[in-house]
Amino acid sequence: MPRWPLATLLAATLVATVAAPARADVTAAGSLRLTQIGSFASPTYVAGPPGDPSRVVVLQQGGRIRILRSGVLLPAPFLTVAGVHGAGEQGLLSLAFAPDYATSGRFYTFSNDATACDSTGANCDVRIDEYRSAGAGADAVDPATRRLVLRIDHREFQNDNGGQLQFGPDGFLYASVGDGGGSGDSPHGNGQNRNVLLGKLLRIDPRVSGAAAYTSPPSNPFFGPAIGADEVWAYGLHNPWRFSFDHLTGDLVIGDVGQGRHEEVDFQPAAFGGGANYGWNFYEGNARFSEPNGPQPSDYVPPVFTYDHVGPECGITGGYVLRDTALPELAGRYLYADECAGVLHSVVVGPGRAANDAAVGDPANGAAAPLTVARTSSRCASSRAWAPREARSRRSSRCSRTASRFPVSGTACTT
Repeated sequence: MPRWPLATLLAATLVATVAAPARADVTAAGSLRLTQIGSFASPTYVAGPPGDPSRVVVLQQGGRIRILRSGVLLPAPFLTVAGVHGAGEQGLLSLAFAPDYATSGRFYTFSNDATACDSTGANCDVRIDEYRSAGAGADAVDPATRRLVLRIDHREFQNDNGGQLQFGPDGFLYASVGDGGGSGDSPHGNGQNRNVLLGKLLRIDPRVSGAAAYTSPPSNPFFGPAIGADEVWAYGLHNPWRFSFDHLTGDLVIGDVGQGRHEEVDFQPAAFGGGANYGWNFYEGNARFSEPNGPQPSDYVPPVFTYDHVGPECGITGGYVLRDTALPELAGRYLYADECAGVLHSVVVGPGRAANDAAVGDPANGAAAPLTVARTSSRCASSRAWAPREARSRRSSRCSRTASRFPVSGTACTT
């Protein structure tokens, strides 16, 4: 894996100016721009407290969380998460504020634990922790409020951690976890093993319940006597680095990073009851990966959108379905990017389908140059993280992933 150069990260938000798109099915960049909001060391994620338009937090791979208030970066961190193994694809990867954060002060982090690694110290467990701040208006958090919610063994390989936390419309905490790394989900086949938490989308109630650090909702598809772990909501995932919920419809959209040839977007309608098998490692994208002549799993749900590594492409960074009224050009479109190509794209996704994939600002359609969040001359040579206003209005965000994932330094922007 290449070493990271000094690089600039864009944690970007989309800002509309005036023009309408050239065609109804193509997004135009003439009305959009990127505006820098800050510079950070190895940034991984951007989020904001629910209902608080003045505060944005930026996570850094090594464990520090910086905070901007009214666009100004405060000198003191919001929080420094202790004991984070911040190297390669591991580190402090995500944060989710509870829906009642303003009164409870609860939020949750996803990180790799430097105190729980293999003998080399390079491959470390995933842990989800709860913290409590003073709630609305808090600019700092007491690290002593930390409480371990869930730990997942990830000591065999360093890659494929997943890394996203989101509260769903149902109020439960969802967490995406990669298949545990290595290559091809070998030798363990974690993606298809419903009894392990690797290669899964999890759904839990993270609050303490008696002696339990968290509970699994009885409505989870494998709760109780069913074959599978109580926490599992969906399975057959490779490296679901970023996922999100459409805040208008409640639909779930997952950007699942491929093994080496195909990137995919998975879609779950809000009314679906869980238990989807997204196919890994039988499938990578729409292509058979293992057991090419074997039967198709009966519960297989194919991706609604895929793209191949035909140029600089190397790994999808999933985004959001935009519902911001200030961005009519992108209304109802799923915004995503590729880690190495770096051009923002949008596509319309729905049950079993996707349509009208286009760069955000395609010169072939009379627009300005495409909006770009990363330009790299070699695979994974730099990283960019951005947060569309849609994400900030939901007070959450997304960040780009890289093979040795994060730049030494970076900047944050809005569009």
